Amino acid sequence: MYTPNSIACLLFYLCVVGAQGCGHHLYHRAETGETLYSISWQYGYDYKEVAKWNELQAPYRIKRGQIVRLVPPELKKTRTLFSRAPVQEVTKVQSDSQFAPVKDIKPSQVKPSSHRSREIKQAESDKRITLIKTRTVNTNNWRWPVEGKVVSKYGSKKDQLDGVYIAGRLGASVKAAAAGRVVYSGNGLKGYGNLIIVKHNQEYLSAYAYNKDIYVSEGDVVKGGQKIAELGQIDDELNGLYFEIRKDGEPMDPLRLLP
Repeated sequence: MYTPNSIACLLFYLCVVGAQGCGHHLYHRAETGETLYSISWQYGYDYKEVAKWNELQAPYRIKRGQIVRLVPPELKKTRTLFSRAPVQEVTKVQSDSQFAPVKDIKPSQVKPSSHRSREIKQAESDKRITLIKTRTVNTNNWRWPVEGKVVSKYGSKKDQLDGVYIAGRLGASVKAAAAGRVVYSGNGLKGYGNLIIVKHNQEYLSAYAYNKDIYVSEGDVVKGGQKIAELGQIDDELNGLYFEIRKDGEPMDPLRLLP
C-alpha cells in the first residue's frame, strides 16, 4: 500500500524527470534542435548561470536527451515556466546521478590519447569562441529590427509582455538589432513560432519571433542591420514581429535601447 509520503515522492520524481506538466522545473530533457541558450531563454534564466550549474564550457554544446539542471546544485527552490522569481521550496533530490545522461562508453575503454585529443580540440574551440566574446556591443548602436508600429509595449498588463510587438508588412525584412552570433534558430520553443536568438556579448541577447522565413543558422555571425528573416504572422489578424532583449537573462524594455 502506498503511503502519503511515498505518493508525494513519486509525484515529485515525475516532475523532475519529466520537466513538464507540474509547473515547477528542476531539470529539462533536451530535445532535437535545442541549445543551452534556447533552454535558458525558455525558463527565464541567464545562460551563464545554467552553464555553471551544469559544468558546461563554451561553446556549451548539449545533446538530445541530455538532462539540463535548472537550479544551482544546492538550491532548494525552483521557478515556474517563464517566471523570474522563486515560487516555493522543494525537497532536495537524493542524488543527481539518477538524472544524469547514460554513457555507453566506460572510462576504461577510452585510451588516454583520446582524452588528450579531445582536450586539444576543446581548447581550440574555446579560443575561437573567446574571440567572439571579446566583441562588445555599443548600446548606442542598437537599431530597429523591422519597419513598423509598436502595437504592444514591454510590461503590458494585458499581454504580460517581456518585449514588444511590432506590426509590419508581411514578408518585410527582419534585421539584427546589433552585431552578434546566432545561438538559436528554429521553431522548437512553444509560443514563439520561427524564432532567432542572437548573442551580442556576455550580457545581451535579443530574440526575433513569429518569422515567416529564417535566413540564418545557429553559429552564424551577423552584422547590425543584416537581414536575418522575413516578417510573419503573430496571429490571424496581425502581421508582425515579437522582439525582446535580455541582459544577464533578465528582460528589459527594448524601447530604452532602440533609437
